[in-house]
Amino acid sequence: MKEQTIFKSGTNFLVVGALLVIIIGGIYLAQAVLMPFLISIFLSILGVPILRRLSKRGVPLGLGVLIVISGFILILALIGLIIGNFTDSLLTSLPVYQDRLHQNINSIVEFLGSKGIKVSEDTFTKSINAENMTALATGFLGSIGSLVSSIVVILLMVSFILMEASTFPSKIRAAVESPRAAFPGFSKFMQEMPRFMIFQTIYGLVTGIITSIWLALFGVDFAIMIGLITFFLCYIPNIGSAIALVLTVAVSFIQLGPAQTGIVALGYLFFTFVLGSIVQPRLMGKMLGLSTLVIFLSVIFWGNLLGPVGAMLCVPLTMALKFGLESNENTRWIGVLLERGSKRV
Repeated sequence: MKEQTIFKSGTNFLVVGALLVIIIGGIYLAQAVLMPFLISIFLSILGVPILRRLSKRGVPLGLGVLIVISGFILILALIGLIIGNFTDSLLTSLPVYQDRLHQNINSIVEFLGSKGIKVSEDTFTKSINAENMTALATGFLGSIGSLVSSIVVILLMVSFILMEASTFPSKIRAAVESPRAAFPGFSKFMQEMPRFMIFQTIYGLVTGIITSIWLALFGVDFAIMIGLITFFLCYIPNIGSAIALVLTVAVSFIQLGPAQTGIVALGYLFFTFVLGSIVQPRLMGKMLGLSTLVIFLSVIFWGNLLGPVGAMLCVPLTMALKFGLESNENTRWIGVLLERGSKRV
């Protein structure tokens, strides 16, 4: 009897493992379909609080949805204008930046040589040429183009989700006799997730604006574009700020040289440390209850599975997974492991 129980448990474990592999593989293969859907859900989460405020002021649902969608269109148009100006200027100025980069590298090599450290210039410039830089710019344009082609579909999905958002609670109550008992934490998830996404958006906006102002003070070109990229990178917990730092230092080094780049980097590190290492984790932990390790691992997992969109939305996806696991007694212990601090199962 005991052997049968062990065999049954082992079989169940293998079946669950096989199903997980199949599901993960299916998600990976369906990236092209899932990414616009995930972006539309993200925009809808940001739009629902605005729609509720408009509804409280007597604005009809259809008009409220139209106002929210119009706001998204204006923001996307502004982003598109910034990106368009950036790409035009970048493609025109690539040879100039390449020459500046070589000059700055030469100054570093000469400085190290004067200190008795022999470093070949080829070590730095081996992969720096106009062809490689043009290829990077072309790849960036291609990814932007593919996103633009999906914007219409995304906005349509957002419109339908917003139109149906007010009926979701009643549908859940009609489908399940006791939603709170069947889905532990579901109500909390629906309340906290919009707050988190709005907080993360405000945090990214503040960081992006500070970055743009800081770079503009030193006369760095494309300060607004770098701030915009920093804004999007702030949706990626832990890793996003590091990537933004590398980008900021690289652009500053090309245009300003080593000395001023050090000052730029120190200033950037200071305000991102205050915002990203002290304010953000504390608020995220209190708001979502996820441990820092789980957030870091979720960036890696969802980023590899769904690309940049998965990395940006890793926290909402992990929270949805957590509440799904907690809704089943057999998997509740996995959800508890994702919690911040200890909790009795």
